[in-house]
Amino acid sequence: MMTKTEYQQRRKTLMKQIGNDNIAIIATSPEFPRSKDIFFSFYPNNNFYYLTGFAEPDAVAILIPNEINDIFILFNRAHDPLQKIWHGHHEGQNGVIKNFGADQAYSIDDLALQLPKLLKNKKKLFYQFDLFDNIISTNKWQKFLQQQIKTEITNNKQCCDINPLIHEMRLIKSPAELDLLRKAANINVKAHTYAMRQCKAGMSEIQLCAELNYIYGQHNCVEMAYPPIVAGGVNACTLHYLAGEKILSDGEMVLIDMGQEYQRYTSDVTRTFPVNGTFSMAQKTLYELVLRTQLTIIEAIKPGVTFNTLQDLAIKYITNGLITLGILKGDAEQLIATKAYANFYMHQISHWLGLDTHDVGSYKIEDKWRTLQPGMVLTVEPGIYIQEHNTEVAKKWHGMGIRIEDDIIVTEDGYENITAAAPKTVAEIEAIMA
Repeated sequence: MMTKTEYQQRRKTLMKQIGNDNIAIIATSPEFPRSKDIFFSFYPNNNFYYLTGFAEPDAVAILIPNEINDIFILFNRAHDPLQKIWHGHHEGQNGVIKNFGADQAYSIDDLALQLPKLLKNKKKLFYQFDLFDNIISTNKWQKFLQQQIKTEITNNKQCCDINPLIHEMRLIKSPAELDLLRKAANINVKAHTYAMRQCKAGMSEIQLCAELNYIYGQHNCVEMAYPPIVAGGVNACTLHYLAGEKILSDGEMVLIDMGQEYQRYTSDVTRTFPVNGTFSMAQKTLYELVLRTQLTIIEAIKPGVTFNTLQDLAIKYITNGLITLGILKGDAEQLIATKAYANFYMHQISHWLGLDTHDVGSYKIEDKWRTLQPGMVLTVEPGIYIQEHNTEVAKKWHGMGIRIEDDIIVTEDGYENITAAAPKTVAEIEAIMA
């Protein structure tokens, strides 16, 4: 559970970077209509949530650094007894002062009156470029805020993108964040393990997807981390394939790439296994190449290692493995130079993980690859995909798509694999599915 103190410390750290005589505006996401009078489930802007812990729509945070006392002002929906009947509890202004640490609170309807006063005599304005330069405003306060920012720019106020500052903060997780990520990972491990036990020929992809969702629901996980990938047979060769009505057949494999959120923090796990619980010789051979690659990459993770080292190592290991299996032919260095491996392995080995599945934080600093540091969290997900009609390889490999993914915390002296308990060796998978 994240405490009010942690959010307060985050704001304090950010305001120190913003500097006195300056001001920051951080808004939550807009609500998006789905059809007619139905809206998609509201999801707060994660930069806004990271600083406030506040998850209601129509909210704007104002941060004003001050030598004596920093000021945190929150504009949010006013308390409305009628809306409470229809939509449930909402904090109102008293609630955000009491429960979220706001120093001052105003109705979002007062934004147009109060904001010009707050901006007066401030040297720099920090705001989210992506949220207000690229998104079409959908309601009154968003339109006003967008116009106000344009006015400040026209008046030659120095404007700065606040996102990079927040993203750098989010990249290194606090102990409380790591605990939430471990809990999310543990739930996802249970879900993937349960799905292996329930899988059988004749199920559809979406039915197998439901088995994981059952476990997520049992652990009070409200949101999926990303659209579920449950891909039977050749569908696993489509990287972002979504679970559909395809029937899972005896003798083929199924790839599940699914994760959920626990208190907004995500898990991202992929497992590939035979529908009938027993690997064929060809499936086992290709699967174990992917597994050995993944284990090799994970063992390389420690502080000081550059991020691109992991991808380079994966490419080298997969290329040599494909040569051994006769899927690639030629000299390894030449095949790597010509990117021959990209016909079978075409994505990155890793991404950051946190509040977002593909979490924020740059991978390079001044065009140099970032080195891993304690508190970073990343995935490791090698894969091999052989299209159904690839005439360049033996038929026994056709239509196989295999990916294995775990969630890794960088520690002071190495790594912690927080999803290691999800079965992934051939022996573990076959035993649990027996």
